Amino acid sequence: MSTRRPPMRHCDECRFADLRDQSCYCAHGHKPAFVMPDWSQIHSGDWGWMLRCRDFKPTDEAERRSRATDRANEQREVELHEQRLSWRQHGEALLSTPQTSQN
Repeated sequence: MSTRRPPMRHCDECRFADLRDQSCYCAHGHKPAFVMPDWSQIHSGDWGWMLRCRDFKPTDEAERRSRATDRANEQREVELHEQRLSWRQHGEALLSTPQTSQN
């Protein structure tokens, strides 16, 4: 009796994946590995967050795209908020420094 391992699946295409802060987390507690592409894999798409997983449930393309867009929008909002804070701190620092007259 042979036991076949399930095929490698792209975890970022799974319903149980949670991609945040450049990492992939699995709702089932699995630990996906990031497979770096080499020159032969770049165009085949055979790289990324992958795991052999029996619980793999594919997401549909629209849902995956929507989740990616939501993550990108959240990241952009965080970046804009941090930028506004740095501008405010810079402005407060300029106002708090004593001004010397050049007369």
